[in-house]
Amino acid sequence: SSATIEPQPDEEQYEQNYESDQHAPEYRTAGEVTKTESATQDDEKPFE
Repeated sequence: SSATIEPQPDEEQYEQNYESDQHAPEYRTAGEVTKTESATQDDEKPFE
């Protein structure tokens, strides 16, 4: 689909496509770090 190649002006659509693409190491890394950081620093400050 060309929608994946063409840049989407809609941020929501972009986020959905980005989240759907679990093959992206950057997203997975960010997700892992976010979850770990959130659980670790949950006592200090709410990370939402």
